[in-house]
Amino acid sequence: LATEGHTDDAATVLSSYGSVSEQADGRVTGSVPTNAVTDVANASSVRFVKQPSRGYQLDTGGEDETNVTTVQTLSNGGYTGSGTTVAVIDRSGFNVDDPVYGDQVIERRGTNDEDNLDTSHGTETAETVAQIAPDANLILVSVDSYTELQSEIDYLRTETSTDVISISIGYFNVGPLDGTA
Repeated sequence: LATEGHTDDAATVLSSYGSVSEQADGRVTGSVPTNAVTDVANASSVRFVKQPSRGYQLDTGGEDETNVTTVQTLSNGGYTGSGTTVAVIDRSGFNVDDPVYGDQVIERRGTNDEDNLDTSHGTETAETVAQIAPDANLILVSVDSYTELQSEIDYLRTETSTDVISISIGYFNVGPLDGTA
């Protein structure tokens, strides 16, 4: 994590020892050789250094996830998601040919669809959203790290007309572990 206002400086330090892969929300993710970690950590623009936090998929609750929602109530009330854009963010990726939501997808971001053979969690999450809002537009986003999640949320806020962001990922120990985050 970079010291406040010094994210670009921290990225420069990191890239001088290795590579920068992602930068968002005061965080810089990259790779450096083990023998360079102490030097990077001691730079004035760096607040702390740790391994990237990887997301954990949160249980969707069983085979019929829509039972825990008020889908019937929403449907009976005429809510279909028409005119709404929902971003679904997941770590596992998505089955891009899924018949439940395939025609609702207006954009895909991330690489986990191709890189990850197990797209079941992302697919189930997108299916649940599509069942709740069958007329909504969907943006499917695959992320791997907490920094990438922050970057994608920033993108969705500033570059799209996303109305709702559905995230089914949990992150542990993403702060400096000193009670400040």
